[in-house]
Formats: sequence, C-alpha cells, structure tokens
Amino acid sequence: MTSLILIHGGAHGAWCWDPMLAPLRSAGHDVQAVDLPGRGASAAGESEVAFEDWVATVSAAVDRATSRPVLIAHSMGGLSASQVAERRPGDVASIVYVSAVVPEDGGAGLSELAQAGAECALLVPGALVPAADGKVLSVAPEHARIAFYEESPEPDVQAALSRLCAEWVLPMSTPLRLGANFAGVPKRYIGATKDKAVPPAFGRMMAERCGAEFVAIEADHSPFYSAPEEFLALLLGSV
Repeated sequence: MTSLILIHGGAHGAWCWDPMLAPLRSAGHDVQAVDLPGRGASAAGESEVAFEDWVATVSAAVDRATSRPVLIAHSMGGLSASQVAERRPGDVASIVYVSAVVPEDGGAGLSELAQAGAECALLVPGALVPAADGKVLSVAPEHARIAFYEESPEPDVQAALSRLCAEWVLPMSTPLRLGANFAGVPKRYIGATKDKAVPPAFGRMMAERCGAEFVAIEADHSPFYSAPEEFLALLLGSV
C-alpha cells in the first residue's frame, strides 16, 4: 500500500480529486485529499492566508500518512509540494506534478505563471480579477471555463464553476526556497496537451528544469474530469 497525498491547485478545493478517490483506494492505496487554507471547505472566514499555512497543511498530511507518501500536486499545488519536499526530503517518497506550477529557487507561483506565454488563458486581460484590497483575486467564470475545463464534460464544468473560490495572493507571491534536498526527490510531471492554464510547452520546460520525467496526457487542465480513465492509469503507474 502506498500513501498518496492529493494537493489541489488553482481556485479549486480538495473536491476536484473526487473522481480519483475511490479508484485509487480500490487499488489499495492510502489516500488523503487535503484542503489548503483559503480553498475548498476552508475558503470562508479567514482574514489572511500565507504560504506557510499551505506548507503546514501538507506537512501535517505527511505526518498522518501510514508510509512515506507520494505527493500528487495539481496546478498551484506544486508550490507547497515542492517546499515540503525541500524541507522533508526523507519523509517524501516522490512528487507527481499534474499540470503544476514549479518555480525555481527564489521564484513564486504568480511570477512563474506570468512566463507561461500567449497560450495561457489566465494571462488574457480580464481573466484574473483582483479584489479592491489586493489580497485575493478571482478567475472570471468565462475565462475559468477555457483555462481549466475546455475539454471536460458539461456537468463537471458546471459543478466546478459553482465551487471555485477567490485565491489569496500572498501564498502565490511568496518565493520558494529550493535546493539540493528538493533536487534529490524523485519527480514525475504529467502535462496535458490541451491545457490552457499551464500550456504544455511551459509544463515541459518546468519539468525539465526541476529534473522531473515528463509524461503527456491528452486532456485539459483538469484531467480528473476530461480524461479520467487515462489519468487514473497514469497515476497508478506513477506511484
């Protein structure tokens, strides 16, 4: 049995992993899908969320794991997964990135995403809508559909759009500190060929830069919706 920690990204919560939970558990794995602070079930009622809150949440899940876990990180979930691997390399078996943002040492999530290129639908004017105080930003629904779910079934799209939440800016603006510990953790990167949030060429570049094996899947940014069977097979082959 392998322990798996599923880390969501973007404006999602742990609910995005729902299609994968039962199949992964049926395959004999111990699975945790964690809600990062400020997202999912914890989205309401927080006056401030920092990157260290994300890291602490993932680190606590590592402590709960029944064996050295594989961190499976989607999109901006790549930030906290990478930082935990740097700080606790002996406690993490490997990382599987899924259309994830993986900055270099000293880089941050938003600054990295800004380099994604013209194919990134999140960089289109009007896609990201900051709050008046600048602490959070939201993805406009029409842009979220294109960026995250363009190839996904309509019922899944509607359900996901209804649950998207605003994003705290601070965690995505905090520089990561990554070094030899992070470099030594085995990594795999699953990149989606039709991804409009993390375009495939951008994902491949980040994978090569961090030393991750790159594997392509014909899917949008949310392969748990747009290609669930193929995605499950890739996950099972990666842990």
